[in-house]
Amino acid sequence: MIRTVKGAHLVYKRKNEEGTFDELWVFGTGGDMENSLKVRRAILAGTDIPPRATKSQNGAQSYTLKTLGNGQILHIKGLPN
Repeated sequence: MIRTVKGAHLVYKRKNEEGTFDELWVFGTGGDMENSLKVRRAILAGTDIPPRATKSQNGAQSYTLKTLGNGQILHIKGLPN
């Protein structure tokens, strides 16, 4: 299943060796921190990761966030689908 989030682009969704999926998302900050937080929360809404954490409670899902100029890259690991 491929998800869509307004304001973000899904670069890839790949199955890894463990049988779970990894997603790579790219979105712009555009100088508006509130908007980039909304986009990040919308992306993470499809995971078991709480809003103020970088991994799920059982540790199966996690993400890393990198900022490059006025863009951000969000890499999510361990998604079941």
